[in-house]
Amino acid sequence: MASVISAERTIREAIAARAPLALRYDGERGPHRTVHPQVLFRSASGQLSVDCYQVAGPSSSGKPLPGWRDFDLAKIDGIALAAGSFRPAPGLNLAARKYAQVLAHV
Repeated sequence: MASVISAERTIREAIAARAPLALRYDGERGPHRTVHPQVLFRSASGQLSVDCYQVAGPSSSGKPLPGWRDFDLAKIDGIALAAGSFRPAPGLNLAARKYAQVLAHV
């Protein structure tokens, strides 16, 4: 399991470089998810989270890809920078209420 500190560091690096991430989440086995991290934030309840635009891999929500997904950093099991680059995702809204405290964004 990735520590929250190392996950945060990797996410900040990915956002700054606009580099995709490969991650495993909440005990998943099998292929990793490929995501484009958009906003690292602390929610109103104090939870450290990242909003990503997921482009490949499994999704427990059942929603089609590509699409927006919110990940709790404490539940990230593995994370690494992936090859490539990305642009801000469609629908990015930094004024959204959920972003009580933005720590980094594209």
